[in-house]
Amino acid sequence: MVYLWINTTEKTKKKCGCFLVCKDFVLTAANCWRRNRSFTVILGAHDIDEQEMTQQVIPIRKAIPHPYFKIKSFNHIMLLQLEKKAKLTAEVSLLKLPSGHYQVTPGMVCSLAG
Repeated sequence: MVYLWINTTEKTKKKCGCFLVCKDFVLTAANCWRRNRSFTVILGAHDIDEQEMTQQVIPIRKAIPHPYFKIKSFNHIMLLQLEKKAKLTAEVSLLKLPSGHYQVTPGMVCSLAG
């Protein structure tokens, strides 16, 4: 899991969860998107309230909401491009998305984040 920190005002911060799909992109819910706000992700955190050696703090370069996303909708996704590539470690790994022709079958082991 990746911790998404959205600067909304000087006093409050909105938080969302997301996951790393490749070294420089995370996937999250589109309803986390806010216009004209800065986004930062924190990867490799066990306790978000503690500064840990395993943490990587990376600003977001670009937010790419689903093309059909509407602000009051909660059923779309958003890609976030990181300013730099995350370093894959024991604490930071990818949750790869299946290909378009991939079929889930009964009894199959799956990964889930959210």
